[in-house]
Amino acid sequence: MLIKDYYSILSTRVEGSEVIFEVSLNPECEVYKGHFPGAPISPGVCSVEMIKECAEAVAGKALMITNLQSCRFLNLITPSSLPAAFVKIKLLENGGGTWSLISSIFSEEMEYVSLKAAPKG
Repeated sequence: MLIKDYYSILSTRVEGSEVIFEVSLNPECEVYKGHFPGAPISPGVCSVEMIKECAEAVAGKALMITNLQSCRFLNLITPSSLPAAFVKIKLLENGGGTWSLISSIFSEEMEYVSLKAAPKG
């Protein structure tokens, strides 16, 4: 889990069928020492994992992303320029224990990541 070192959840709010997490990135996290020294950039895989962990908090159980319909990295996330951001989660239960996920990471100024995932088939 990344939540221990990479980010922390500052607040959570519900807006209709969506849950929005305000998160704070930890610039001292080990990830940034290798990605990249002196110019830290949040790895895309960490953004996807953060979305998954927030979705698990909404679902109340462990989830696995098995089919990404789309995942767009729209702007660089750096802990210095974006110390806090929002993660929007919309989960739709499909039955049979499967879920569809629509999510984004954004700030007041711009969107950084847009992700859609659904069961295979």
